Amino acid sequence: MIDSHLYFRRIDNPADSLTLYRIEAEGRDLGESPSIDLPGVETVFSLKDLIAFYETYSMYDERIKVFCEKVTERVKLGEH
Repeated sequence: MIDSHLYFRRIDNPADSLTLYRIEAEGRDLGESPSIDLPGVETVFSLKDLIAFYETYSMYDERIKVFCEKVTERVKLGEH
């Protein structure tokens, strides 16, 4: 938990394994796995964000290009 939110990912779905979600932690059982179907769940980071990062910055720094390509390849292989 960071600040007043609980951050989580869905590792059961390789296509969605990069997506980071958050929900207010107050009043929640922190031992229970949250669901993305709960009201108040926000998407903090997704594959779309990685793609936008790649498209914006990969031409400026080879390390960014390599990093994004490695992450994308791991997701495709299900090595999340």
